[in-house]
Amino acid sequence: MARDLSFLIPEMTLAVAVVFMLLAEMARLPRLALGFGLVGLALAVLATFPVLDAATTVFGGTYRIDLLSGWAKLILLPGTALALLLARAELAGKDREGSVYSLLCLVTLGALMLAGGDDMMLLVLGVVLTGLGSFALVAYPRDDAATEAGMKYLVFGAVTGSVMIYGLTFWFGGAGTTLFSGLAVLGERPLIAIAGLLAVIVGLGYKASLVPFHFWAPDAYDGAPVSVAAYLSVITKVAAFFAFVRVLGEFLGRPVRLFPAGYRGTRGQSAGCAQRHHVRGRLCGDESGCFCHRHGGRAKSRRHARLWPPRAVLRCCDGNLPAVTDRNPTTVRLCRQGLSVRRCH
Repeated sequence: MARDLSFLIPEMTLAVAVVFMLLAEMARLPRLALGFGLVGLALAVLATFPVLDAATTVFGGTYRIDLLSGWAKLILLPGTALALLLARAELAGKDREGSVYSLLCLVTLGALMLAGGDDMMLLVLGVVLTGLGSFALVAYPRDDAATEAGMKYLVFGAVTGSVMIYGLTFWFGGAGTTLFSGLAVLGERPLIAIAGLLAVIVGLGYKASLVPFHFWAPDAYDGAPVSVAAYLSVITKVAAFFAFVRVLGEFLGRPVRLFPAGYRGTRGQSAGCAQRHHVRGRLCGDESGCFCHRHGGRAKSRRHARLWPPRAVLRCCDGNLPAVTDRNPTTVRLCRQGLSVRRCH
């Protein structure tokens, strides 16, 4: 638990800042709320640099800490700070000023969930968290244009969010897990895989206001305050982009590290060992530096070796790395960062 929390210091810092901002707003101290927000965002940015080069997951693989999520923080957090300053210049002295600051940071927290989530439930949580705060921000002026824009935004978000959740149930039913890392098993169920992907495109496309899911955007940008419109036109779109890159990468089967981060015995990986090797009479035709040994059956997939019985051993060709056994009941993805075994003959 302590290890997992140590990687989530930026997110926890922002969450604590939001709590203090809400308390300051309850005390009718909007400038104090603004100060809490700016300090929290600055501390979160500083806490991001130590984990920028990390490549790991926390809480059972549901949240990924890697370069993608790190750069998302470095873009979203400073962008939110600029939005707070814009909101201060536009909304100073108005009613519920501190609520706007709090909601901006709360939406950013949901955006970080979108960018780092490696689980279907976190994807839904990120969409919901960013959506609820955005609806309130758009309707903040409480005039006719803002009310209409907020209602359209809410209805459109509810419909697209429901479609996305419905599509994710296909993925969960086919893969048997909510983790995106388990989507490789959908290779033999293309209809289920495509149905879920289309639903995710609908949900994230609405969040990024991509055509044809952008009908809410003109009214929302027109009815919302200028600072809020600027925020929604950048922060939520960037978060949706990062989320889609992560989901699409897992869907297409990007290389996944089989060895834990920080593993020291990597001479074989760096050396490459670019020649063909025999393993107990089996010849693996990949020249990437690693090879596999299968226990019976035949490799059914060209992209990932699907082994029957479901057991595989991955060794570096020079013997320096110990064997790693993967007992996935359906498939074994023999991939390493930068190195992969594509097919065993």
